[in-house]
Amino acid sequence: MSAIFDFLVNLWRFARNTLVGLLGRAPGFVWIEVGGTLPEFETPVGFVRKRLTRGPSPLTLQSLRERLARISADGRPRGVVLRLRDVEAGWASLEEAREELLEFRSGGGRVVAYLSDPVDTRSYYLATAADEILAAPLVTVGVTGVRTRVSFFKDALERLGIGAEVVAVSPYKSAGETFTRNDFSAEAREQAQRLLDGRYEELVRAVAGARGLTPAEAREKIDRAPYGAEEAVAARLVDGVCYEDELAARLAGNGDRVRLAEWGAARKSLKAPYRRRSRRRVGMVQVSGTIMRGRSRKVPIPLPFLGGERAGSESVVAALRGAEGNGRVAAVILHVESPGGDALASDLIWREVQRISARKPVVVLMGNVAASGGYYVSAPAAHVVSRRTTVTGSIGVITIRPYADRLYEKLGVNPVGLERGGGPGSWTQAGVPRRTSWRCSKARSGASTTSSRPGCRAAGTCPTSKASSAAGSGAAPRRSSAASSTMSAVSGGRFGRPASSAASRRGRRTSWRESQSRVRAGPRPRIPPTFSGRSWRRCGGRSSSSPAGCGRWGRTGSPMTDSILRSETCGREI
Repeated sequence: MSAIFDFLVNLWRFARNTLVGLLGRAPGFVWIEVGGTLPEFETPVGFVRKRLTRGPSPLTLQSLRERLARISADGRPRGVVLRLRDVEAGWASLEEAREELLEFRSGGGRVVAYLSDPVDTRSYYLATAADEILAAPLVTVGVTGVRTRVSFFKDALERLGIGAEVVAVSPYKSAGETFTRNDFSAEAREQAQRLLDGRYEELVRAVAGARGLTPAEAREKIDRAPYGAEEAVAARLVDGVCYEDELAARLAGNGDRVRLAEWGAARKSLKAPYRRRSRRRVGMVQVSGTIMRGRSRKVPIPLPFLGGERAGSESVVAALRGAEGNGRVAAVILHVESPGGDALASDLIWREVQRISARKPVVVLMGNVAASGGYYVSAPAAHVVSRRTTVTGSIGVITIRPYADRLYEKLGVNPVGLERGGGPGSWTQAGVPRRTSWRCSKARSGASTTSSRPGCRAAGTCPTSKASSAAGSGAAPRRSSAASSTMSAVSGGRFGRPASSAASRRGRRTSWRESQSRVRAGPRPRIPPTFSGRSWRRCGGRSSSSPAGCGRWGRTGSPMTDSILRSETCGREI
């Protein structure tokens, strides 16, 4: 039935294309407005939301490819004119759009970039893909370089009475530093500078190659920006200055005046492509946004503190299983546009990708960012494809626990907790971090523990050799629920239930104020001898601050965690 439908559609398009070729008049150049975030694909929306948000669909990389391919296949238009407005796309998306324009030029099409709005670095980077760059007389060309900015909230949160405790495996896992520091750590500054260096070199390469400059000359031009339109012409960054109504005459040169048409009108006079249906298809599954448990969602209007797009593990797993069960799907493309997120949700997606890869080829296409959990879910694929400016890799695992005891005091709130067990209140937001519950385990595994409360906890501290020997002498392990939760987040595994002490069996009422003024007594805890069902080799009773006494983890069954733990020994990179 589908073959008959395709035949009828192609028959109609053949008749239409014949009439358009004989009677229609194609424009000389087609306007294409480029702006926004340039996502890879258009996100499917429901009927109601589509009616509420009427208007033209945002330009995507896929729609840009289709437009350029249709113009090139028609053969009558000379080329396209880019109108660059409010370009907010990531560097990898800009790189992909730039390569599509260069490919269009290699096929004989002409690309002209017309700068009618103030131009920033991203817009000019995309404009360097054009044969010719023209600007309106009063346009400012601000190709001033690249910049990153990070806001640190430690002092602001302390004024409110809010603190944060951060546990990170790998010193480069710096996401929690915005809550516990007032400036970059050495590792965070190093990696931020490396990312900036990569983007800056890509910008210099593009400007130098497109404008016929040496890299040194391109850097000099960037350092002297911004420019007015005439100054940009003198600096060889722009080819000419004209108003939009003069553009057609300039593009025509000495020939007849050419006609420019917007894409919406031009598509009616262009030949339509024929439908070609294959018996086998390639499925597309997107992991877009922060990885969380549950269903995927996308907020129509991004608002502060409400969160952005979310890649739900349930939705992604269901889509992968649907592609697996569809007999017509020969392979799966997993498009990853995610900075990471929940460790458990990432592990569930990782498992599904690993399982499906044994039956069908899975190819990962990375977008602007595929880091942490985004890289984790990509690891089992048969092939992983990224762009030069994609931010990717896995640098560790992190857990953040906020606490608001001083805020509660200011508001006159007095939480009273009743406890049973070794430490059920370790993760409550009312209390301050517990000093002795899981510091040792984090130091031995290479994790560092920091708190925004001065003097509350030393980063990455480890007990003395005497305490370590006592822990390794066969004493019963004693740990808090916070330690178990963090280790489970790292490994995806589970520890056994803790042995209950006499005090925890009896239980007693403890007021919140009393619990904050008391420090737990007893021996320092040690790491349980099992980790995600696999073996773990302890420090052997020696001080874990000594390289000879550092502990090493066994395999956890998770490739991301294994790679992290293999490269970490008591907080030092090997």
